[in-house]
Amino acid sequence: MPNYNPQPGITWPPGKAYAEGFGGTIAAFNDMRVANNKAAKGYPSNWGGMITAIMDLADWGNADCGVYPTGWNVLTDENGTVTGGEWTTTPLDGYLWYDESSGRLMVWNDGAFYQANGADGLTLIGANAPTREVVGGTWYNTTTNTLYLCTSNGWTLLASTVGVDLAGLAIDSNLTDGSGNAVDIPSGTSTANQEDYNVWLYQNLTALQTTVSTSSAKITVQDAAPSSGLIIGNLWYKSSDNTLYVWDLESGSNQWLRAVPALTDDTDFTTLQSTVTTNTSAVAACNTRIDNLTYAPLASPTFTGTVTGPTINASTALKIGGTAITSTAAELNILDGVTATAAELNLLDGVTSTTAELNILDGVTSTTAELNILDGVTSTTAELNILDGVTSTTAELNILDGVTATAAELNKLDGFTGDKDDLIFAEDLKGTGSTAANFANLNGLNSNIVTLLNAKAPLASPTFTGTPTVPGYATLANPTFTGSVNINRASGEAITKFKSDGVCELYYNNSKKFETTNTGVTVTGALSIGSLPINNTDTATVGVDFSASIAATTKAFKFISNYSSANYVTWGNTSASWEYAYDFGSNEDFCWIYDNSGSPEKVFSVSKDGPACTNLTIADFSANNSSGRVLSNTIDVKDRLTKHKTALEDIRTACNDASIITVAALKTAIASALTSV
Repeated sequence: MPNYNPQPGITWPPGKAYAEGFGGTIAAFNDMRVANNKAAKGYPSNWGGMITAIMDLADWGNADCGVYPTGWNVLTDENGTVTGGEWTTTPLDGYLWYDESSGRLMVWNDGAFYQANGADGLTLIGANAPTREVVGGTWYNTTTNTLYLCTSNGWTLLASTVGVDLAGLAIDSNLTDGSGNAVDIPSGTSTANQEDYNVWLYQNLTALQTTVSTSSAKITVQDAAPSSGLIIGNLWYKSSDNTLYVWDLESGSNQWLRAVPALTDDTDFTTLQSTVTTNTSAVAACNTRIDNLTYAPLASPTFTGTVTGPTINASTALKIGGTAITSTAAELNILDGVTATAAELNLLDGVTSTTAELNILDGVTSTTAELNILDGVTSTTAELNILDGVTSTTAELNILDGVTATAAELNKLDGFTGDKDDLIFAEDLKGTGSTAANFANLNGLNSNIVTLLNAKAPLASPTFTGTPTVPGYATLANPTFTGSVNINRASGEAITKFKSDGVCELYYNNSKKFETTNTGVTVTGALSIGSLPINNTDTATVGVDFSASIAATTKAFKFISNYSSANYVTWGNTSASWEYAYDFGSNEDFCWIYDNSGSPEKVFSVSKDGPACTNLTIADFSANNSSGRVLSNTIDVKDRLTKHKTALEDIRTACNDASIITVAALKTAIASALTSV
């Protein structure tokens, strides 16, 4: 048990002037110490100080041992040589001091020390007087129960069997305590006698007993919180959950506060590590889902570079240069094998014929060469079939070279059965304004158009220059891109960017939400995942890392409490230096639960009211073994508090025991109560 010795200059308020809480009780003990010629001690105002003060009762009535008596201040010069001394606290009469330097027992009386054993010998006890003794020696006659003093005249009787009546023995009324404060003895005469002093002493001991029994340090043991007769410092031990409370001022009002300080534990990190390891398979499954995603059709994508082998399944029109193409793949395949040049095909630029009008050619069996003479003809399929099998040469058909007639005028030949000579009138068509150059455009169209069209096979690995547009929600099968590829909406809003350095960016409402990097991915905003299993295959790194910055660790985790209304908890660092915190605002219960073979047992809990636990052990940690945690030098706080409570109850009982009327009896009772502590 520690002994709290005060430093020079420490004082204490007298118990009668400071009777509140632990401090008043400690002050009363110091009053009693000084009254028994003992120096006051700086006991702390708590249970530890009070227990120590009670334990120190054991030295009451014993002589003080030392080279110097208590209260004597040795004075020295600059060389350390003792030059004298002075009293800081003057001893009371009867104070015993054993001088360790001379081996003598001294007693203080009337302002000075006197050797208590006079002739340096012990009192001789026996029925017969000693035959040899020095002057000053004493002899106790056991036959007559009398004490003799050896003088120059022999043995002189000091006391007879009649004894001395102490009731009328006068005592000094100017008594003071160790601090020089006057002792309040009965008044009425200038000199009180021993009987008056005994009455006063009994009254004060009774008052001390009452103070101890009604002290604010008493402990009430029950389930319900006490609500009446409370003062600061009262203790309440709640037996249902083994929690100690103290009645004290908090937030402007008196209330029961938990006496057990808050503790910290890293069990939550162990639980998190277990959860992270357990969820590893779910992350692998999530990665597989991402790798196997079926991408939605692209709406108005923009390609830069080369797209290899696309398959376009358009639900809306394919556009070239912003113009929708409504032809089917089968209809476009008609051009397969056409060898016309681009210049020759450009003759179709501006043609306004409808699909119905162009369908006139449906079923025509003429060759491309034969059809090349029909530029601008509006004849029906049946009428055009007249040319099927025509054997005229190109030279014969070149008679039309330079003809300026319009299509309407040429249509007048529809059904004409004349011969070559009948067509000579075409020469007169020059007068209409047409030139030979106009008709020369048709020269050689047969072979060139066929050659050009024959080269236009279905697109395989095309190269786009500029920004090609694929109609909304088309699907590209296994495309290969060279360079960067941006997929935008028709409005220009970014959807996806595939960059040439391997970076992939995903956008929502033109705001980047997902980006791949050479170290992983960056997600902006909330990430909703069904489960997050993490398998940390690299033990040199952490599985979940928030250490990119201080801000990244602030409120790193967020949880919602299991309750009918939404209540949230966050965990991470705070604005305070070195501080990590669970931030909560309601009745959340943070606890450690042991699953005892399917019967959960709450081991430790922290709520807005503070921490609570089933058992609390203070110990030294050793290396864990196969059974888990290993402790040494353990202190069972619950057991200790129970024993202290029992001991204090026994002390209170002793103080209330009317049969205990002496200090010695009180010391014996207190020592007995403390045997189990």
